[in-house]
Amino acid sequence: MPFGAQDERTFRKTMSKFPTGVTLLTTMASGRPRGVTASGFAALSAQPPLVLICAGSSLSLDRRDGFAVSVLAQHQHDAALRFAEGRRRQTGQVFDCVPWWPARVSGAPVLSGSVAWFDCTVHDLIETGQQTIIVGAVCDLGHVNGEPLLQVDGGYRGLEHPAPPPLLPGAGHGALLSFAAHP
Repeated sequence: MPFGAQDERTFRKTMSKFPTGVTLLTTMASGRPRGVTASGFAALSAQPPLVLICAGSSLSLDRRDGFAVSVLAQHQHDAALRFAEGRRRQTGQVFDCVPWWPARVSGAPVLSGSVAWFDCTVHDLIETGQQTIIVGAVCDLGHVNGEPLLQVDGGYRGLEHPAPPPLLPGAGHGALLSFAAHP
């Protein structure tokens, strides 16, 4: 039975409770940088090194393309918004407003200040209803110290402001879990 509009809203709201890292998927197309914010990103295999990322239909890749994934730092929430699907059309040349450098293998933009990056070639493309699942063979990568940007509850946050500990099942609002070790 297909989801109705109300079911889709409930699905999206329920999924928003699962915090994810925020990435920027980039490529070069006709000599111009292209990119989109993506939160569906995961390691697929360490041997060989493969990652997967989900992207909307606005960023088309084919099997000959290279791409980069920048894992955004908590201070890069403005960049995440700038490259988000719905806002990209309104911002003009979004790469003119953010510092970036070309990845060694693909030449795709890597956002300066990101906490990690992956330079990839397309290993596989899987078309779904609204997204394309891109499996990338990692050719080069790197990371720096820093806190990643997270997406949760429809917004962005860093690790510096963690959510309060959960309540004990069946307990009132005053009974918080304690993680301190007791002798």
